Amino acid sequence: MPFYSLALVLAALMTSSVALAAPTALSLTWPQIQSLMKTDTGSTQSGDTIVYSGNHPIVVVEQVLPGFPYPTFEVDNIKNPTLVFTAGANITFYVINTSQVAPHSFAITTAGPPYAVVPADNRVTHPLVDTGNLPILPNPGRYSYAKVDWSAQKTGQYYYICLFPVHASFGMWGKIEVR
Repeated sequence: MPFYSLALVLAALMTSSVALAAPTALSLTWPQIQSLMKTDTGSTQSGDTIVYSGNHPIVVVEQVLPGFPYPTFEVDNIKNPTLVFTAGANITFYVINTSQVAPHSFAITTAGPPYAVVPADNRVTHPLVDTGNLPILPNPGRYSYAKVDWSAQKTGQYYYICLFPVHASFGMWGKIEVR
């Protein structure tokens, strides 16, 4: 992983064209997160691939669970898994920021890696889906989350990424396949 100076990261934050305004953050406790994680309808296949069937799959995405490297997404305790859906599915994503280090976001785009420190690709700055910033909450033991829906109408390859500067470039992204 490349090393970036604090000055570079701060400059990226100050010049970023990525919207960093926080959405209305909902919050959960750790026991509520554990209950929500059980509602994920995917089936793990071949290591790092999770397949979702049906017309209304539910995906629970955690951002930097304890024990995972920073920054990453986790689904079903798999780091940055490939998510597979059936074309035409109406997908519900529950995205939870469990990090105590930084805000995160969740966006779906057609732009593949590598990602810039500050994303400038129009497909990244105007994603198909975006939670906005999921902040660190000031109340200990509470975590921000968002619910977003996406209709996967077209077959193809997509990517889920964190739009917070440097995160996607450090590896906070995964692949989505719509078949």
